[in-house]
Amino acid sequence: MWYQINVNYRFLITAAVLATAALAATGLWSSDTKTLEKSRYFAFVGRDFIFTLEMYKPGVPILNFVSMVDTEYNLFAKEIRLTLESRKVPAKFFIVDTGNPKEPVIIPSVRMRPRSAFGVTLRGDFGEEKEPAGVTVRVGDEDLKLVPLASFDFENLALKVNRLNLRSPDFGDDWRILKLETMGTRERARR
Repeated sequence: MWYQINVNYRFLITAAVLATAALAATGLWSSDTKTLEKSRYFAFVGRDFIFTLEMYKPGVPILNFVSMVDTEYNLFAKEIRLTLESRKVPAKFFIVDTGNPKEPVIIPSVRMRPRSAFGVTLRGDFGEEKEPAGVTVRVGDEDLKLVPLASFDFENLALKVNRLNLRSPDFGDDWRILKLETMGTRERARR
């Protein structure tokens, strides 16, 4: 499992670094944190969960999560909704990389184990979307709304998240050292 985590975040970091370098070379990159309406990158950072979503290529989102709680949760693909233009589109399945591109595991839910991290690809009717307008993840009885990020900010967050010690007795130390800040919003889920 740790191999899967490191591979996913290393891939995210490498992709973000290459994208930032390409944009910097063209003069299109800016690190100012103005509010974005759409983005390829989204994140929710709380004291209990961290979720990131990247539109890896058109219509193909990658979701990574970190659970810093001592409780196990089931995360259902249909509870992850991307806002595409004016409609909310739920994911249908998670695709778990097995190391063999011809044999991925396709499942409707994953277990978020206590103090764990994992990455999956989402499958759904996302068309050729490159930049969603929003992302919401339902965990338990709460909707977590991810915020859009610039590629530079996403890259920095990925670097910090990759350095979290999930065996730490107190995540407060990690938060101070890594200078993590909460982002995103949470609200009671409507049934």
